[in-house]
Amino acid sequence: MAIQLQGSNAVPIYGDSGSNAARIVLYDSAGNPLVVAPDSVIGATQKVLPVGGAVENNWAALRVDRMGNMRPGNDTLSIRDPCEGTVVNTAVWTASTTSMTQTQAQVSGINLNAGNYASGAAYSILTSSKQLPLLAQAPLRARFKARVVFYGGSVVEFGFGAPTGTTAQIPNGAVWRYTSTGTVVPVLCTNGSDVVQGTDVSGLLNATNYYVFEVVVTDQDCVFSIYSAGLLITQQTLFVPAAQPLTWAVTHLPVFTRLYTISAPSSAPYVYLRDTLVQTFDLAGNEPWTHQLAGTGLGGEVSPTAFSQTSNWSNSAAPSNAALSNTAAGYTTLGGQFGFAAVAGAATDYCLFAFAVPAPYSFFLTGLHITAYNTGAAGATTPTLLAWGAFCQSGGASLATGTCIRVPLGAQYFPVGAAIGQCADKDLDITLDPPLRTDGNKYVGIILRMPVATATASQVIQGSVLMKGYFE
Repeated sequence: MAIQLQGSNAVPIYGDSGSNAARIVLYDSAGNPLVVAPDSVIGATQKVLPVGGAVENNWAALRVDRMGNMRPGNDTLSIRDPCEGTVVNTAVWTASTTSMTQTQAQVSGINLNAGNYASGAAYSILTSSKQLPLLAQAPLRARFKARVVFYGGSVVEFGFGAPTGTTAQIPNGAVWRYTSTGTVVPVLCTNGSDVVQGTDVSGLLNATNYYVFEVVVTDQDCVFSIYSAGLLITQQTLFVPAAQPLTWAVTHLPVFTRLYTISAPSSAPYVYLRDTLVQTFDLAGNEPWTHQLAGTGLGGEVSPTAFSQTSNWSNSAAPSNAALSNTAAGYTTLGGQFGFAAVAGAATDYCLFAFAVPAPYSFFLTGLHITAYNTGAAGATTPTLLAWGAFCQSGGASLATGTCIRVPLGAQYFPVGAAIGQCADKDLDITLDPPLRTDGNKYVGIILRMPVATATASQVIQGSVLMKGYFE
C-alpha cells in the first residue's frame, strides 16, 4: 500500500526520483530556498538560517572571511579609558579647546563643556595620542559610552579621525555626527570629503540616556551601531565606494570626540564621555597582555590615576639625598634616581623607595635594573657593600609593618678607596618571573642594607633603580 501526500493546495508532494524517498527543501519567509551554491550572490530578499549568538541581548551572525573561514576575533586591545578618578587621562588623550573647558568626574565621565559655554566659534576636542593602523581584513573597532545634550548650532562627533578646531570637514575618518540642525548620521570621510553618509537616527535618541556609539571599520565597509541598555538601537553599514582605492587616504588615524559650535546655541551643549575602547579584530599579533596594557597607558612609567611620571627623575638636577630610615621612605616614587650620605655598616634595612599603588589598580613588578656610583669623596677605611631587596603588598612604607613581604635581589660592592665617579662592581638586572603583585592602597618598594660601610665625610652614594612593570 502506498500513501500519496499532497499540500494544502492539493498539489502532490513527490518523492526523490533516485532514492524514491520524500524530499524536504527548507525555504525562508520570502519563499527562497535555503540551499544556495557556493559564492552565489545573496538575493535582496534572501534570508538564512541564523548561525550566531547573543550580543548584548541581540542576535549576531558568525563572521567569515572571503574564503569562508570563521573569524575567531583575536581581539587586540589598543586604547582603553574608563575615566577613572577626576583627572583626564593625559597618557591617552591630547586635549584641544577654545572657550570651552574639560573636567572629569568619577560617575559622569569627561564633560567637554564644563564651563557651560553657549556662544559660537568654540570647540572642545579629545584626540588619542595613539594612532591606530587600519589593515586589510583586520576590522578596527571604537566604542564610546557617552551622553549628548544637544542644541541647534552645535556639532558633536565620535569616531576615527583628526579634526581641527571648528573646521567642519574631517580629512579622513568614520564618525557618528550630530549635525548643527539636529540630525544624527554616520559618515565616512576620505581625502577631504564626506564620501558616504547614512540615515538620520535622531528620533531614536534622547539627552537623558548614555549610549554606546560604535564604529567598526574595514577595508570594504564601515559598520555604525548605537546600543542602549544592552539593546541595539540602530545599525548601518556604509560601503567604501568602488572607485575609491582605500577606506582612507592615510594608513593610521586616532580616535576622537569633538564638540563645537557653529553659531550660538539656545543653551550650552554637553558631551559626557564615560568610557572609550579601541580594539583590532582578526589579527593574531600575539602581543603579550603586558604590552597591550602598556599600549593603553598602563605601563609602570605613568600613574594610572594621576597620569604623571612615577619615577624620581627631575630635569637636569641631581636627586636630593634621602634620609635613610627603616620606618619611612627615602623617596615615595616607583624607583628612579637616588642619593644618600655614606653611613656606617649595619644590618638595618632602609626603605629607599616606597610607592603607594593607586586604587583600584594593582601593580605587577616584573623586573629591576639597579646601578650605583660613588660621589663626593673617596671611600675610606672599609669597602661599601650594598645588599638590595624589594618588598610588596605592604600596608605602609615602614619596613617594620607586619604585612611587608620581602625578596632578595643581590648585592653590589665598592672597594676601599673607591674614587669619585667609580661605579659599583656591577649593575643588577633582575627578571621576576612570576612578577610581584601589589594591590591598590598598598606599597611596593626597594630595600637597601649596608652590612659593611663607613660613614666617610662628604661621601655620597648615588645611582638609579628602574622598577619594571605594569598596572592592571
